Amino acid sequence: LSMAALTHAVSRRFLDEPAGVFSSYAAVLRRFPVLVATGFLAGVLYSMGCAMACLPGMMLMAAFVFAPLVVVLETCGPVAALTRSFTLTVRRSTGRLFHHNFFKISMILTLFTLITLAAYALASTPRMVLYGYYHWIGLRPEFAVSDAMERLLRTVEYLGISVAEPLGMTALVLLYYDIRMRAEGFDLERLLERRAG
Repeated sequence: LSMAALTHAVSRRFLDEPAGVFSSYAAVLRRFPVLVATGFLAGVLYSMGCAMACLPGMMLMAAFVFAPLVVVLETCGPVAALTRSFTLTVRRSTGRLFHHNFFKISMILTLFTLITLAAYALASTPRMVLYGYYHWIGLRPEFAVSDAMERLLRTVEYLGISVAEPLGMTALVLLYYDIRMRAEGFDLERLLERRAG
């Protein structure tokens, strides 16, 4: 739900429209059941691809990566969102190898994963240092660390991941619009809408 709200907010700001926290959540809350159904169908497809081999699973993940965005931004149903994502990632690709949409999406997903792991490692450092210290002096951390301190350390870890996750989602939203502008003339469509309005 938070990623859907972020998608909505980034999209609104990209289109020079106002976006707030509460308005973004309100806009996507009614789409939440469709998002869950889309995520379930995409997960089944990923699993089928990974069951065959790792590469087909990764290719399906890249092919359907825009499905949640399409649910939020184009208000489609689950099957239509998966089909639309496949169209944007595969059929609308205008280049080969490094210019292919698959390559760009794979790079974004890889960087997103690395940034998230780095943020988690950084945020979990205080907990690891504290636990290491207690091990070093011969105390068992589960007895030495209070419940309040444990909750605080876990909160710091969660905040580290929460800071990193929006970066990857923002990059995907921008790539989504980049593909639509290059392959479908989305920017011209918006310009005509504004002039007509």
